[in-house]
Amino acid sequence: MAVAVSPVSAQIALTIADPVLDDLRARVADLLRSMRPADPDIALDATRIIDDHGLWREHGTLILRVEANCRDGLCMTVIAQVTESGLVSQVTLNADNLVAFTDYSFPLWGEGAYPIHIKGAGSTGTVLWLRQGSWVVEACGDCFMSAEERAKRPSPPPSPPQPSPTFEEFRRSLGLDP
Repeated sequence: MAVAVSPVSAQIALTIADPVLDDLRARVADLLRSMRPADPDIALDATRIIDDHGLWREHGTLILRVEANCRDGLCMTVIAQVTESGLVSQVTLNADNLVAFTDYSFPLWGEGAYPIHIKGAGSTGTVLWLRQGSWVVEACGDCFMSAEERAKRPSPPPSPPQPSPTFEEFRRSLGLDP
């Protein structure tokens, strides 16, 4: 687990690494039978979850990572809603095992939302926002860039200086001239 703190928000990064708990096993097995009919038993044995911070217990959201038949470190990653009768798949990604949560709400289309960053290949990732019961998915090019990679990145070129207004233009901008 890693925590990064900025002046605006704190971010906690967790890995999808915990085994499926006994009380979730039957529900996860049912979901995987429908999503991976060719290898449901292998998929179940290779499934990991985030069992930290009460995410699925308190909020009903379960993040699964099926570490079978992965490609280049990217595995089937599912965000599912936990219900009494089972799991309802809401988002399926091909992703790495790092997930970052933020404690600060960011405005998204006139409403606050809490982004979840899921690592992809290299420094790329996906940002997911739960908004009004649906997920908004956004690509993130450099959202998992290391501090070393950030330091190597060239600074953007400076903006060209704006010409200074003349005294008459300045007076007109203040509404002093008719």
